[in-house]
Amino acid sequence: MAEISEWDVLVLEAGGQPPAFAKVPFLHFGTDFTNTSYVNYYKKRPQKYSEQFAKNIGGLYMRGKVIGGSGTINQMMYHRGIPQDYENWATQGNPGWDYKTVLKYFKKTEDYQGPLKSRDAPFRAFGGPIGVEKVSWKPPVCRVAIRAGEEMGLAEVDYNTDTTIGSAIFQLTTKNRERVTTADAFLLPGLRRRNLKLQINSQVIKLN
Repeated sequence: MAEISEWDVLVLEAGGQPPAFAKVPFLHFGTDFTNTSYVNYYKKRPQKYSEQFAKNIGGLYMRGKVIGGSGTINQMMYHRGIPQDYENWATQGNPGWDYKTVLKYFKKTEDYQGPLKSRDAPFRAFGGPIGVEKVSWKPPVCRVAIRAGEEMGLAEVDYNTDTTIGSAIFQLTTKNRERVTTADAFLLPGLRRRNLKLQINSQVIKLN
């Protein structure tokens, strides 16, 4: 929005600055994230099909309350979704949401740092604001799972292309092994614009 110079944009963030450990991937697994300075918890109803481990008890849904939002405290997994879902949205009356169109924006925002096969090249891009890397540490069980998939006829694939059926090592929104958030990629660089302002510790309770 702030790219349109005639518009003045104010970003209201309920939280504040992220903790220093947020830049280190997965460090928060050993950190007390019950600190509500960074997190809002929402109670979930028991689910019928998903989250079978919590089928009868519901659970808590954790959302970031910090600059960068949930991308500052989540597990950083990068998954664009299934191409057919975008095609379905377009045919249901949402022009511009077909896979070919949204792929342009995925590529515009991406700085892919992983290995690249020639067939996957049309779907990946470099130089964008969001770093994307394959996870750097791979427990032996991961390779065993990949081999097991291959024995069952499931090839190892890059699931962020048009091929989403197969086995894969997951990809992260990291660059040089550091977390990349939406704030890192878009908000903080955008604050150089005179028409964009950020106000932290500001809880929105009503929109007029």
